[in-house]
Amino acid sequence: MSANREAIGQMIKIQYYITACSNDAMQYAVLAAIDQADDYPDEMCAEFQARRDLICSRLNAMQGVQCHVPEGAFYVFPKVDVPGMSSEEIAIELLKGGVLCSPGSAFGPSGEGHLRFAYTKF
Repeated sequence: MSANREAIGQMIKIQYYITACSNDAMQYAVLAAIDQADDYPDEMCAEFQARRDLICSRLNAMQGVQCHVPEGAFYVFPKVDVPGMSSEEIAIELLKGGVLCSPGSAFGPSGEGHLRFAYTKF
């Protein structure tokens, strides 16, 4: 997205309030859904574990990539070594190929050399 600083600042505020807190109605709807679907949490845990295992094994099979298996998140943050390319440049190249990720540099200087992938949806 491209906009002036003021517009971007306002968009960031809107995005934060949309994603940071769910409204009461949505929280009650989720509670009702969980109460009515006894097996759903176990099924989702199994699904996310399978996704995690798949993405970690595929990433670790790649030359120059080291991916630790997360224990409580639906993100992986592998170290990616591509000589001469920043994490932002790698993320842009992956996006051109249809793969969405966040450059590690978006999470501060110590994130450089990493990429973040979410495995919430395949």
